[in-house]
Parts: sequence; C-alpha cells; structure tokens
Amino acid sequence: MQNKLIEQKLKKTVEQIKKLPAFKFIPKLVKKYPQVGIYAVGGYVRDAIMDRRAKDVDIVINRINFSDLVDLLLEYGKVIFDLEPKTDLAKLNSKKRQELLSKGFGVIKFIPRDKKDSIDIALPRVDIHEKSEVLVDGIKRDVLAQANPAMKIEDDLGRRDFTVNAIALDLRSGEMIDTYEGVGDILNKKLKAIGKPEQRILKEDLSRAFRGLRFVVQLGFEIDIETQKAIKKAFQPTAKNTREIYEKEDKTVLEKLISKEKQIRDEFLIELKYKLPKVLQVFYDKRVGVAKTAVAVEIITEEFCKSFEIDPLETLKIWEEYGVLKIILPEVLAMRSVVQPIQYHSEGDVYQHTFLALKSALTKEKKVGLNLKLAILLHDIGKVATIKFDLKDSNGINFYKHDQVGAEMAKKIFARLNFSKQISEPVVWAIKNHMLAINALKNNLKDSTLEKYFFDDEIKGDLLLKLIKYDAMASIPASAKESNLESYQYLAGRIKNLAKLKDKNNKLPLPLINGDDLIALGLKPNAKFSEILDKIRNAQLKGEVKTKKEAIEMVKSLK
Repeated sequence: MQNKLIEQKLKKTVEQIKKLPAFKFIPKLVKKYPQVGIYAVGGYVRDAIMDRRAKDVDIVINRINFSDLVDLLLEYGKVIFDLEPKTDLAKLNSKKRQELLSKGFGVIKFIPRDKKDSIDIALPRVDIHEKSEVLVDGIKRDVLAQANPAMKIEDDLGRRDFTVNAIALDLRSGEMIDTYEGVGDILNKKLKAIGKPEQRILKEDLSRAFRGLRFVVQLGFEIDIETQKAIKKAFQPTAKNTREIYEKEDKTVLEKLISKEKQIRDEFLIELKYKLPKVLQVFYDKRVGVAKTAVAVEIITEEFCKSFEIDPLETLKIWEEYGVLKIILPEVLAMRSVVQPIQYHSEGDVYQHTFLALKSALTKEKKVGLNLKLAILLHDIGKVATIKFDLKDSNGINFYKHDQVGAEMAKKIFARLNFSKQISEPVVWAIKNHMLAINALKNNLKDSTLEKYFFDDEIKGDLLLKLIKYDAMASIPASAKESNLESYQYLAGRIKNLAKLKDKNNKLPLPLINGDDLIALGLKPNAKFSEILDKIRNAQLKGEVKTKKEAIEMVKSLK
C-alpha cells in the first residue's frame, strides 16, 4: 500500500516539475535527443516522498554531449558554468566547452528567460583520486569530481552522501531509481550513509558530518549506528599534529600550514596540548596555493544556521551530544558550568537560562528570526569570563559588565565563522545593551535616550526589546517561582507611550531645533551642544515643549 502511495506521489511530482516554467526546454530536448536521460534527484525527491515542500529542483542529465545541452538551453535562457561564472558559454565552441567541463564537476546554472532564480543542472560525475604523498582523511584535495555524460544515473547516485538523498526520479518515464534503498530509510526515519560510512564521511568529505546532523534536525530522523560512529569520529582529534602530517612538505608550504593551524587554534580557542579536530585539520590546496581547513568555515556556518533556524533547541542538543559544540562554539558550552545567584535565577546555570530563553521565544513568537535566536543564544556568554564570587555582594555572585564583555566575545565568534555584518552587527549591539531594561527602571531613562535605542533603527530596537523580554522570561526568582517581568514591562510601556507620538508616516516628530538654531542664538559649538539638544528633545517627547518658539525659550533658560 505504501509503495502505491509513493508511486502516486512521484507521478504527481513529475507532472508538477514538467509544468514549471524553468523546464519548458524538456519537450524539445527529448525530441532532438531521444536517448537523453533527465532526472530529478536528491532532496526534492526525498521531500516529495515525505510530503514536504522543497524549494529547489536539482536535475541530472545524461547521455548527451555537454556542448549540445548548452546550445539547447541557451535557446530558453542563460547558462552559467558553476566554477567559471564569468565565462560566456555562448561564445565558446564545442572544444572549448569540453575543456571547461574537464576542469570542474559538471554543474551549470540555468536561468530561464525573464526569470531571476536559477536551477542547478548537473551531468553525472565520478570521483578521480589524484596521487598524493600526504593522505589526510576527509580532505578533498585528493579528489576531483569529473563529469561523465555517458555515466548511468545509478553510478552517479552511488557517489552521494546518504541513502535518503540517493533517489532519482526519471522525468521521462516517471519511474523511481532507488538503488540504495533510500525509500525504505525514509519510511523508517533512518539516516544512513551510502556504502561504508567511514569511507564516505571520514575519507571522502568531512563536511558530511555537519550535513548529517542538520538532516537529523531537519527531518527528525535517527542516525544509523555505523553512520553515528563515523560522524562522531569526524569531531575527534587527528592522530597526528600538522607538523607530523606534513613533515615531508616544502618548508614554505609547511610554514603556511603551521600559520593556518595557529589561526584556527586562536579563533576556536584550542590549546596547544590538544590536536586539532579532524573537521578543522589544515591542508594545503596546491591548486590555489592556500592553506585551508578540511571543512571550510563557510560550510560549517551554513550548516549551523540551517539547523539552528529549523530548531535551535534540537541543534544545541545534538551538537553537544556529538561533540560539535565544544569545537565550534566552546563559549556556549562553557555556560554549562557557570552558576547564578539562586534568588534571581532558580532556573539553573547560565546554559539552562539560555536554553529556557530560547524555548520561551519559540513558544511565544509566531516566527523567530535567526538574529533573535542568535542574540538569545549568545546574550550571556560574557558571564563565563566575568563571574566573581564576592561575599560583600548581597547576591554572593556578580557578573559585572558581562553584557559588554559578551558583545566582544560574540563579535569574535561571528568573525571566526564569517557571518555577514547584516547578522553580526545588530546581534552584537543587542547583546551589548540587553541590560537596558534594568537600567531604565533604576534610573528612569530619558525619552530621548529610549528614542535612540528603539526608534532611530526600529529593526534593531525590536530585536533588543525581544531579547530583553525573553531574557527576563527565563530569569526565575527563587521566591516567586516564575519570571519577574517588572523591568521589561516598564520599558515596554515607556516605548509604547512614545510610539503614540508617531505621525502618519509612522515616524516620531522631527526635533524642534537643531545645531544651527543654537548658533543663531549666539551659542558657540562645543561639547554642551548635544547635551542642550538632548534636553530639548526629551522635553519635546514628554510634551513639555510643543513649538519651536517654546523650544528656543527653553534654550535661553539653559544658557
């Protein structure tokens, strides 16, 4: 019964794909080259079986000359060769195209006419192992994926990572190719490497360890025992250090490798007494003359973000279980051992507090953006570095300036993982200011100050306010047994009242006066300028001055 249901789903999927505007070329391709094979592969097929919506369709086309395929696709849009995107394929003859194909692994991006989004079209590929005196597990410099248009689809599927991603759907016949029994693993919710897991993950591509953990979070699957073992080994230390591995290398190359190792140790806080984990082992890519890590930092960050966006709590659990957290985010794991004053934090240590804050956000918000998730995750990492036990302190423990220290630590984390400024800057800013609510309640912050934090850049302001909210919700005093939201509610109330002043353009009213007005009144530009303007602005927001004339009169009284 299950097989029939799957067949029906896949027949429907074939029809859906064929109707997509991007695939208008298929009828002509089949008519002109009757022998051609056209297959949907990987995640799109997997998700169709699971009744999940997949965004991108990946296509493999075989039994056709590469140049002939390019010519036909050019009739329907733009064709870009993945490894050399600036090369104009339309201007190259067949021989030059074949030479280009031999350099890469045969993936082209096809952008249909009048469309912005591209689809990936690949030719079947085979791994060509290059000779090397230095064999380092998982480092792909020893492997070149070479396109082979004549290869059978079954052989192409055999070089993929997990069985659930090694299913193809023939877009001509509608038949499913499931050589590695991926459908059975999907139905059993099992993630299993193709062939021998150690070969596939440790020898061929260590990034599959990160990808496998992401699939567990994304699909809710369990990892096959042998695949589990291989993934765990990927995060364990190498048998030798860099100098031992590359002792026969050229001196200049060795120096670059040692320099790269030092950089990795500094960035990921790995002491000299420990060997690098396999996923961060360094190697020298002779093709570009650069020392790199076995798994590129960009891939690590991409897999983490994909997983963390799907389910941050499950990501933290599985990353800790497999030993990834202590390697990639040691500052986060370090929060586990940091105790807090029980009168304010009966929920537990800093890690438990952070976990609860994330859980609260996921429960209360309809959609939690990545920036907020990251801000919550890292908001208290500064407590690890600032904890002090002080008998003179009524709490017995203090974390003086943990917000500022934590912001600097977060900045370093984002730098080592190559996060974009679009993510890192607002998150670091929010962490630095997340104690603002307590300050606002204690010191009755001016409206003009609140304007700077919450209205000058409302996206950042919203991020900060939500971070403050979920930090407060996860702070449970021992006496109350539930979170004390007094400081957050006070701040939110003040912000709400200020928002009532917005005009029809959803903006606060413009300041009544500026620096030019002060100069016109005979004041000389100096450090007091901003102080005076701030006082006037605060009075305006509080409704104490309503016109420019009243503002000028107030300035005169302050002179």
